[in-house]
Amino acid sequence: MSRNSREPGSSQQRRRAFSDDDVPDDFVLPDGDVERGRILFKKHCAQCHCINQYNIQASGCTLLGPSLYGLYGRTAGAQPRNSLLPSSPTMKESGVVWTDITLMRYLKNPRAFAEHAISMNFRGLSEWQ
Repeated sequence: MSRNSREPGSSQQRRRAFSDDDVPDDFVLPDGDVERGRILFKKHCAQCHCINQYNIQASGCTLLGPSLYGLYGRTAGAQPRNSLLPSSPTMKESGVVWTDITLMRYLKNPRAFAEHAISMNFRGLSEWQ
């Protein structure tokens, strides 16, 4: 059976349901603190993600999650997680493009945003200011 935007679980319906959160539609990320960002990345992300273009750590190992290099403006699921694991079909089908708003909504609650099982230990940022 083909999916259309009116069927439960369609990507348009998921985005519509999730857009009803506390991240305003005109949200713009404030200027950041590089050192705080480095610490938060190391704490929450670096065990599975890297920021190198080819998803290879300095040790030569690849990681479970996709590289976050060039993430901004990229379509979700456009890049494989690594050479052995394809990207999430659900994220790929979502049509989500990573912007300030979609990134913040995802980082606040990845499971609610994705609406499917994800293989991340990260539960979301409780404080995002």
